[in-house]
Amino acid sequence: MTYRAAPLAAAEEHLITTTDHSVLGRRWVYDGCGDPVWAATLAAGILTGAQQSPMYFEDGGVRVDIPARMQVRGSGTASSAPSVGPIDAVRDDGDVTAVRCGDLEIAVARVVGAPLGDGPHLTGSTGDAEGLVLAVLRPS
Repeated sequence: MTYRAAPLAAAEEHLITTTDHSVLGRRWVYDGCGDPVWAATLAAGILTGAQQSPMYFEDGGVRVDIPARMQVRGSGTASSAPSVGPIDAVRDDGDVTAVRCGDLEIAVARVVGAPLGDGPHLTGSTGDAEGLVLAVLRPS
C-alpha cells in the first residue's frame, strides 16, 4: 500500500480508502500496484539489493530500535537502477498481479508462494520461512 497527501491522478481504481490523520489531515491509501512511485521504488530496491528500512522510535530523546519482523532484500547489486516509466497496465491473474511499466513488468505475489517466474527478485524471510519470493522483474 502507498500513503499519499493528495489524490493520485488517474488511479481511482487503485484507491483503497481515505483516512483522516489527527495531525497530517486527509490521506489517500492506494494499492501500491497502481502507484508509479511504488513501482519505481520496488524496481530500484530489487536491482540494487536494498533491504527493509530500520524501524525505531524515540523515548526521551533516545533512539530505541524495533527489530524487524520480516527481512526483505533485493537480489541485485547495481549501484543505481534504471528509471521506470509510468504504469501502462495492471493485470490481476489470481494470486499474482503484473504491473507493466514500459519494457519492464513487475510480478507481485498476492499470495506468498505463488509462481512468479525467474528474474531479479525481492525475497522475504520471517521465522522459519526463508527466501520467499515476493516480487520478480521481467521483460514485458
